[in-house]
Amino acid sequence: MKKYLIPIILLLSIAVLFAGKPLRSFRILYLNPNSITIGNKVCAIDSTYSESDEILWSSPKQVMKVRDTKSGESYVLSATQTTNDGHTTMKSFFYRQKKLGARSGVAHTLEDLSRAIPKELIVDSVLDLASDIQQDETRFFYISMNYANEVINKKITPVSGFVRFCTEELFTIDGRQVPPERVIASLYYYDSSSETSICVADGFELIPIP
Repeated sequence: MKKYLIPIILLLSIAVLFAGKPLRSFRILYLNPNSITIGNKVCAIDSTYSESDEILWSSPKQVMKVRDTKSGESYVLSATQTTNDGHTTMKSFFYRQKKLGARSGVAHTLEDLSRAIPKELIVDSVLDLASDIQQDETRFFYISMNYANEVINKKITPVSGFVRFCTEELFTIDGRQVPPERVIASLYYYDSSSETSICVADGFELIPIP
């Protein structure tokens, strides 16, 4: 009996090794436009899918927010960013995010911050970009955006250690909350002592997620 024990243990070990970790699943929380094909089925809000399922976007500007059904963590993906990076599944998206995370850091200069802002800046309620650039009531960042055919300049409230993009703050105009919309925006840094504005990032798309 003993001579069969070791081969059996080896076979069980190999089976466990190849079984690997169970696939993660995700539930769609937000989708615009409101349908998408994932894993050869049409999905909408509240649909679930596996991390290995292929994602076929219905529009080049589509945005989706999902939640891991086990951990509860939320993620936002856009058709443009994932397609440009060559991702067709959540699994490849997470592999890419880990590589990016290892290289990310604090923006020490305006040039660092400029490189950190993508062509599509997705703001899921609040987005913090780490930065030790001076911010106070005399030196601060502001967003210039085209909303309802009008150029709107919105000051970003200074926060120590971060440049904070807040959907509620950005879309409060003349003291009134307005519906958040996808807009073309630019980020500036203003110094009141010299009364100068420096363009940090120009012509990116600001995408608010409700």
